[in-house]
Amino acid sequence: MVKVILMQSADTYLTLSERANIANRAKVDLFISIHENSATNKTATGYEDYTSGTTAAAMVAARKAFHNVVAQFLQNKGIRNRGMKTASYQVLRQTTMPAILVEHLFISNSEDLKLQTNPQFIEESAQTYASAIRAALKSIGKPNGTVYLDAGHGGHDAGAVNGKEFEKNHVLRQVLRIKQILEGGGESVSSDSIGYKIVEGAKVFRIQFGRYATEEAMLKATNELLQQGYLLYAEPL
Repeated sequence: MVKVILMQSADTYLTLSERANIANRAKVDLFISIHENSATNKTATGYEDYTSGTTAAAMVAARKAFHNVVAQFLQNKGIRNRGMKTASYQVLRQTTMPAILVEHLFISNSEDLKLQTNPQFIEESAQTYASAIRAALKSIGKPNGTVYLDAGHGGHDAGAVNGKEFEKNHVLRQVLRIKQILEGGGESVSSDSIGYKIVEGAKVFRIQFGRYATEEAMLKATNELLQQGYLLYAEPL
C-alpha cells in the first residue's frame, strides 16, 4: 500500500520551502502538488502539469507514467490536455525526489468550475490521480513507496477565487480524497470535513506543529505514525 504524507489542512499554511524540506527530510519517493489554474482570459481551459525540467531518469519515468494516466482520463472526458511543461517553481526546484505540480483545470473558467464542484467529477478525478501516483511510483521501482501530497493552498492562503469558490477548498478536498484512496478506501470528502474527518472508523492522528520542538522531531513522529497505519492531518497548535 502506498504511504502518504499530507501536512496541510484548512487551517494550516506551510511555506513552499517548508513543504520541500519536509519531503526531503522524510525521504519520500514522489512529490505531487495539486493546484487549480486561473487566468484573466476566462476562456482558458484544461489541464497541465509541470516538472523542473530535469532529465534524471527517475523524474522522466515518473512524469511520463503520471501524465499518461491523466491524459487518458482527459481524453475520455473531452477535456483539453495542455501538455507536460517545465517551470522553475520552488517546490520543484527544492525537492530531491521526482516532483510534479498539477494545474487541475481553471477555476476562472465557468465550465471548468462546474466540473470542479461536481461530486461525481471530483471523485473520478481523485481516482485518476491516485492511479497516476501508483503508476509513477511503479515506474521508479517503488510500488509501495511514500508520496508527499501537497495541497497547493491552505490556511491563510486562499489561492485563486471565483465568486464563492476558493481554490484552497477545492485542492484540499481533492488531496484528502486521493489520500483516502491510496490508503485503502473511505468515503468521499465533503467541504465541511476538510482537514478533519478522513475515513470513518480509521485511526486518525492530528499533527500539531507547535507540540514539536524541532522539525526533525515532528518528522520522526510522523513517520512512526504512518508505519502504525494512522491517517494524518495537520493543524496549528
